[in-house]
Amino acid sequence: MSVKFTKDFINFLLLTTVAYVIAVFFKFSLVFEYPLSFYPPLWGADGGLYGYYAKNILAGGVYPVDAEHMPGWLLVGIVKLFHVSLDTALFYSSAFLSSLSVVPVMMIGYYYKRLDFAFIVAILGSLTYSYYIRSFLGYYDTDSLNIFFPMMIIAFMIWSMRDMRYLIGSIVFAILFFMWYHSCKVIIFALFVNFAVYVLVVKYRVYVRKYWWLLLGVGLAMGLALYYQTDFFHRVYDYFIKPAYVHEGSYIFKNTLATVSEAKPLAISKLGEYLSINNIYFYLSLVGLLLMWYRYRETLLLLPMLLLGLISVKSGIRFSEYGAYVLPFGLVYMVCMIVYWLKLPKYSLHFLSVVLVGLYFNVIYKTNKTLHPILSYDTAVKLRILDKNLHKKDFILTWWDYGWALWYYTKANTLIDNGKHLEDNYIISKLLLSPQAYTALAARYFMQKCEDRHCHLMHKLLQHHDFTPRAIKPTKDVYFFFHDRMLRIIKTIMSFSTIDPITAKVDHNRYLSVLTLTKKGSILSTKHNQIQINLINHTLRLKNKTIPILFKKYPTALVGVFNKTHIIVYKNTYLLFCNDKVFNSFFIQAFVLRNFDKHLYKKVAGNYEMMILKLQK
Repeated sequence: MSVKFTKDFINFLLLTTVAYVIAVFFKFSLVFEYPLSFYPPLWGADGGLYGYYAKNILAGGVYPVDAEHMPGWLLVGIVKLFHVSLDTALFYSSAFLSSLSVVPVMMIGYYYKRLDFAFIVAILGSLTYSYYIRSFLGYYDTDSLNIFFPMMIIAFMIWSMRDMRYLIGSIVFAILFFMWYHSCKVIIFALFVNFAVYVLVVKYRVYVRKYWWLLLGVGLAMGLALYYQTDFFHRVYDYFIKPAYVHEGSYIFKNTLATVSEAKPLAISKLGEYLSINNIYFYLSLVGLLLMWYRYRETLLLLPMLLLGLISVKSGIRFSEYGAYVLPFGLVYMVCMIVYWLKLPKYSLHFLSVVLVGLYFNVIYKTNKTLHPILSYDTAVKLRILDKNLHKKDFILTWWDYGWALWYYTKANTLIDNGKHLEDNYIISKLLLSPQAYTALAARYFMQKCEDRHCHLMHKLLQHHDFTPRAIKPTKDVYFFFHDRMLRIIKTIMSFSTIDPITAKVDHNRYLSVLTLTKKGSILSTKHNQIQINLINHTLRLKNKTIPILFKKYPTALVGVFNKTHIIVYKNTYLLFCNDKVFNSFFIQAFVLRNFDKHLYKKVAGNYEMMILKLQK
């Protein structure tokens, strides 16, 4: 197992370094798309949590060194080692960390003495859409290393076919993975079960008799780990079975996981886009993998990663990333076979490899145009200015999508966040979709029962049957945060308070429809021009029928009424249809129309994308 600096090993180090640099360079393509002077640090929700941990650690706070807090500790290390700001570390770290995934791919290539082959696979893997969207600049999350660790486990497993002592490397990286990602147990279990099956079936005579003690030790360790980790199967169940509603004792609530975009099943027709370039290349890759596995049996150890990627059609889009570095093996191998079968000159392989990289990068180039930070730089600045007037006991109420970002930018608490969002979703939904006067009274009364962000308010209310708000002397300030992108999900937000958690009765008296608009001249159109609004003639065209609408102008919207349905055009970007009950809600009146009651609320911050209201005392 000793390392010898042979010519091949030096080539391995050089090519691995080049592959890493190229992978990082491609990740920086986002900077070329958005050439800004200052970049918002948070382009993914989880970065807000880890940035919050790092901020507190740098301020003298202490957290355990475990999977929950490890990404925060890593940020602290980056800040101190490279003398950069926390914002800078949050924005740039993902590009450098996620690109480490080229290392295990190059290790596999070195094992087979095919570094040229592995080099192309590594580049394509770093550009695969399913992984890129979870590791681009600003998207600091555990995903940055969630491919690196399992691929390192597999790489050492493959090398253990030459010397079983390399399996120690797999165990080490399994431990590191366990310390990094709290949901890694399923992945580690799948990798080692696959390894055990492979050894028992393919390498029984060679390895089992000689290293039975090592294999037995690994098996016992895994068995004990699973036995004492009772949440193992619960985690699997949560992602595979996502009921619309969940029961908390005798109460019923809408299941948040059923509404999260990354947990939604990936359509089979979309597998090609997420794991390759399109469906044609996807199926070519699968054929290539079968051919590669037939000749190079050890690469069957990649099978669990492929399966994890494929089961995203059931478990959710987020799992597709695990197949990102597996499918390129099959695609590049298929290209090699085509060149061999057609007896094409060697340079044609290099040419086709460049073409593949170009095709993969074209997908990323288009993707970059659709990416956006959680909150803009201007919003971040305004939040930090507001933070100077906040107290640690104050609350900012908003939907959970913005919870962790608000933790990072301010010291205020939130009732729901990206990790704690079940029964209290009902309360936020109820506050946003109720009349302004009720929302002010209820928010003031109920938030007095919460001391910090760990509060489970709904549990307290259900325990004491305390659902009637009344006037109370406040001891903390309460704010409401609104963002334009909340309009995309306001219908989902409303659904959380549609069903009464106690009686299970459904409120059928609320109607809301939200459509996006594109503007061309004075005409606003929905998708496929199904609905058109003429801003000059004040008409609405629907199914070849033109309807005159008398619009009333608000600061950010136009409002008309037709057949008792309110028609709202918000910033020429969103078209809303709603009934009276929704129209008179706090969210529509205060945010969409900027028609909030100034006796109840005070605007303390705002810009082109957001608004913050403070509840008056």
